[in-house]
Amino acid sequence: MNSTSSVLIPPESFAAHQRFAANASHELLTPLATTRAALQIAGDDSTGESFAELAPMLRETNERNISVVRALLDLASADYAPFDPDPVDLAELAERAAAERSAQASARGIRLDVDTESGCETCEVAGNATLLRQLVLNLLDNALLHNISPNGDVHLSVFRDRDAAVVMEVENTGPHVDKAVVDQLFEPFYRARSRVSSDRSGHGLGLAIVRSIASAHHGTATASANPQGGLTVRIELPVPALPGS
Repeated sequence: MNSTSSVLIPPESFAAHQRFAANASHELLTPLATTRAALQIAGDDSTGESFAELAPMLRETNERNISVVRALLDLASADYAPFDPDPVDLAELAERAAAERSAQASARGIRLDVDTESGCETCEVAGNATLLRQLVLNLLDNALLHNISPNGDVHLSVFRDRDAAVVMEVENTGPHVDKAVVDQLFEPFYRARSRVSSDRSGHGLGLAIVRSIASAHHGTATASANPQGGLTVRIELPVPALPGS
């Protein structure tokens, strides 16, 4: 008699896969349907005037599709790309990333401040500088996008948590976030309704990439809803082992 075995999938994991399928389908199919409708309208207009009017929207929709695909590639890279860890000063990397986003924050009337411990060795981790830079930029982009504009705040800090880990926290002002869905914000394509901007900015992959990069570095990414609104995202990365330890 042949025997068969089955793998039981935890209910919460199955639910997460269902949400991913539903959110991914919506995220990818909606712009494609919009493009198809626009092309049908343009194709029925022999004068070509409709195409001229629709061209900017088609271009924007195409750019959005490209953005989603690139984000998916970033997610795959964070999950599967092997790398040889190098010493990375997370404090210095955070300061540089914040400088890259300072103009964006200023344009939206959002104050962006950075608080890091001095000393290169204090906040040094072992990892891939390119992936870690992407992690910080994604955190800042998320904090700026889901914020109060103008007069919002983003606070980025990097510090040592005793001797156990190097910690990065990004705290922002913004809409209230339901505590029940905070962890789902790290799922690909998931958005809490209250954190979707009216212009559909973002693709719902930023925090998923953050968690994947943290996991690739044997670290963790968690979040908590701020009582007054907004979110605090906390990254913990292990301190490199000393030579001979």
